[in-house]
Amino acid sequence: MIRAILFDAAGTLFYLTKTVGDHYAHVGREVGLDLDVQKLESAFHAAWQQMPRRPAIDGPRENDDKGWWRELVSHVFDQVAPSVNELDRDNFFEVAYEHFAEAGVWELYPEVPEVLEQLRPHFQLAVISNFDGRLRFILQLHLYFQRTRRRQTRSRNLSTRTKPHRSECERGATRRRRSRTRLESSKGRRPICF
Repeated sequence: MIRAILFDAAGTLFYLTKTVGDHYAHVGREVGLDLDVQKLESAFHAAWQQMPRRPAIDGPRENDDKGWWRELVSHVFDQVAPSVNELDRDNFFEVAYEHFAEAGVWELYPEVPEVLEQLRPHFQLAVISNFDGRLRFILQLHLYFQRTRRRQTRSRNLSTRTKPHRSECERGATRRRRSRTRLESSKGRRPICF
């Protein structure tokens, strides 16, 4: 029997170091816009609520859902800075999109490395999340997820074998998803093995 533990990403393994409003204001300064942190924060949460839910899919989203995020940012600007022109909005969006995959934007919760280290010898561990493709970069920024040594797992007969390649894990997770009823909270999530 293969035993595995699946983790969500944001809010479970890591968190934003500041509010979205703080990050958006920072990006605004980088592109020459003076934007109010509190108004950005409030507008972001309002825009998030009005955005349509992304439907569950079995693979990567087209263009990594950038269109969805671009629309969200446009709603934020409609509330906070409606006079900002389309070119400046587009520039802001591109910089902001990349910003949220940079070092220092996300931090692991302090207990995560120790918990994962204790679980790793006994379980296969994977991240399954509806986070977009930037998740791989975020996880790789933290040295814990940059393991270069060959990890070992225990098979059913207690012999040791090398952990399966990521693609095997992803195929297996897809098969497992198809073979059971999906929970609403896991729709649209793809595993990332580590």
